[in-house]
Amino acid sequence: MIRSNMIGEASEWHCSLFGAWGNATKETGHLLQLRSLDYEVNAGIQKYPVIFVYHPNPGQGHAFANFSWAGVIGAVTGISSERLAISEIGDDYDKANDTFDGIPFVFLLRDILQFDHSLDEATSRIKNAKRTTSLMYAVGDGEMGQARAYQTSHTLCNVYDPANLEPLVDTHPRIDDIVYWGMSWNVPAFDKPLHDMLQKHYGKLNGEVVVREILPTVRTGNLQVAVYDLTDMVVWTANARADGEKGPRNAYERQFVKVDMNSLFNREKPTPQ
Repeated sequence: MIRSNMIGEASEWHCSLFGAWGNATKETGHLLQLRSLDYEVNAGIQKYPVIFVYHPNPGQGHAFANFSWAGVIGAVTGISSERLAISEIGDDYDKANDTFDGIPFVFLLRDILQFDHSLDEATSRIKNAKRTTSLMYAVGDGEMGQARAYQTSHTLCNVYDPANLEPLVDTHPRIDDIVYWGMSWNVPAFDKPLHDMLQKHYGKLNGEVVVREILPTVRTGNLQVAVYDLTDMVVWTANARADGEKGPRNAYERQFVKVDMNSLFNREKPTPQ
């Protein structure tokens, strides 16, 4: 179990993400965020998916949900009652400075969900953390109605909005009211299809469009996908096919489940038996 919680830190999760709001979304002003997790589906991680909903004791944070797997307590996908959500991509652009002497990113992201109240607080936490390896994040704030993208490593932390998003290359141009990365840092084979689909559906983006149109075209999120609407506080999620199940193998091709997060966060806190 201890080893399972080190998988993310010790290996690269080549994933995709975006945050879209304002004029980009169908319901103008809605904040939509993608977290597509691409990893080795033959490892069998998808056998035991769990949505953990935490209701911490007073003074120990607020309610949050970790879209994870049995035994994995760190967070790579999740949303909080403060309307913050996380996305993540692993890379190696600053590999020479990588270290494990710091806070594992899965606990950095979990702390954002459990303790932070705003995008500013989450940004401060990422900037000031004792970071470890080359990782890219997005954090969306449903109250603020925007998201930010972060390129980080042990030695660097760059914060991006739509106006300064990098890398600024032909296959990764900027889009108003959107931050996005396809698979990793500067990967034309995924950046361009993701850009093209976001541009094609600009002004019409919602959960249904992402699930039915964008994900099957870009083909990202083979292990797990979460599409957050941080305005309505709903999440569409899917996992890769596990042993004994039928249908397509990749999460982005499978049936999605729509989860009403407000109903889960508003439940009365369980009492110890």
